[in-house]
Amino acid sequence: MGLAIAGVIVNILLAAAVSVNVMQDLSGTASTVFLTLTAASLAATIIGFFIAINNRNTRLGPIMMIVGSIIFVPGGLVAIFGAKRLMSQSKQDQRAQEKFEN
Repeated sequence: MGLAIAGVIVNILLAAAVSVNVMQDLSGTASTVFLTLTAASLAATIIGFFIAINNRNTRLGPIMMIVGSIIFVPGGLVAIFGAKRLMSQSKQDQRAQEKFEN
């Protein structure tokens, strides 16, 4: 869980840095498109993180984190590794629950 939290924080910081840089360098439609893509990727990462925290039995949250973090490579790799770890923990929890039920 800690690695996923760190990844989301890194993505937020990278999005802020990119946004400031884009606002200074680009103007017009190019900056609007770039900022929209950055905001959508960041939103996917954050929403996926909250889905992963609230519902550990689904793979939707970690997959959304991975998709949202792709644009922020190499910093987004932290979130990708955190999402992978959340998915493996979810699988282990499901296996343990199945063994307990049987």
